[in-house]
Amino acid sequence: MKLPFAQILNNVIGHPLKTTALGLGLLCGAHAHATIVEVQTVLGNVQINLFDHDPATKATVDNFLNYVEGAEGYGNYENNVIHRVTSSSSGKLYVVQAGGYFYDGSLPLKSVKTGPKITNQPIYSNVRGTVAMAKQSSGPDTASSQWFFNLNDVNAENLDTQNGGFTVFGQVISGIDVLDAIAALNRFNMRSPLDAIPLRDYTAEDATNNVTVDDRHLVLISNILVVNADPNSAATLNPVKNTLINKKSDGSSSVGLWMLALLGLMVGLRRAKAKYIAKEC
Repeated sequence: MKLPFAQILNNVIGHPLKTTALGLGLLCGAHAHATIVEVQTVLGNVQINLFDHDPATKATVDNFLNYVEGAEGYGNYENNVIHRVTSSSSGKLYVVQAGGYFYDGSLPLKSVKTGPKITNQPIYSNVRGTVAMAKQSSGPDTASSQWFFNLNDVNAENLDTQNGGFTVFGQVISGIDVLDAIAALNRFNMRSPLDAIPLRDYTAEDATNNVTVDDRHLVLISNILVVNADPNSAATLNPVKNTLINKKSDGSSSVGLWMLALLGLMVGLRRAKAKYIAKEC
């Protein structure tokens, strides 16, 4: 059955808005606004100002804090492993990813217990120093426990639109040098999903000789702690908006293209009708 154009637009525009509103209603909890958390790693600490001051991303922040606090039904980030560092095609640093696996004293790494998947909220841009949710390739609303630090502004060209865009929910306010140091470590393939894992004091020769990887080599996050719940802690932040999510690669709005196509069709039909009438007369 063919749908009227107005109904198609409603389905395209209205449904995601309703879904987002539902996600906000279900996931918003009693967490403090504009929370600052500290990611404590073996190479130094990183502080993140979370964007829970913004209603558009508060549900994502609440989801992250559920893992930080070990809420019922969720795992936690104790002894979490930074398991992936990637580079762009040009070789520039790209992302440092964690949140999915923890080390309990021996390999293989264990998976973090995950809560419900969350609604995608691609409001802010994936520029250097931001933190975003990782998700599955099967769809935009598939994020749960995993997240990543953006290390380069070039990320926005891809991550602001890929798979519905990636939800940025915080900004690094100290410790960006720690992330750069982690990204500079040698990476090794320990089989998917650990095919780009950074390791400390570990060489290609060690890998060839099958030297066992342990806590001396892994980049461990001992814990993530809330260090400031001041509701005004984000007052000086000015996060970059994601302006690419509703545009195609040529810079044209997808809805705008629909409207142009419809107008073109209407003009064509009118011209054809005018020619037909003129011919009959």
